[in-house]
Amino acid sequence: MAKAALSFVDIDPIEIPFMRNGKSIKRDESDLYIAFHVARMKKGMLTIPNPKERPVLPLPWELSFNITLMDNPDLTESILKRLFYEGGISIGWGTFRGVYGKFEVSGWE
Repeated sequence: MAKAALSFVDIDPIEIPFMRNGKSIKRDESDLYIAFHVARMKKGMLTIPNPKERPVLPLPWELSFNITLMDNPDLTESILKRLFYEGGISIGWGTFRGVYGKFEVSGWE
């Protein structure tokens, strides 16, 4: 399924702009900030700190893009739609997805 999604799905535009109230959010004009966390990685008896920096763009924001699904034997539109709807809630995108990265699909045409 993942191979079919990588092979037969095209997303346009390549760089999807973040929008708020119908306007593109400019990085230098936004409330974007960097969150600093330290993950703890277990290595034998030691716990090694693994510092992380992640950009955070507070809500509300939205993305709008086009998806083209090419004919293939493994991935249907209904499966792709389910991946977006359910994946946004259960998995999200980016790193540290338990706290950040979850999303909701508000429309599918």
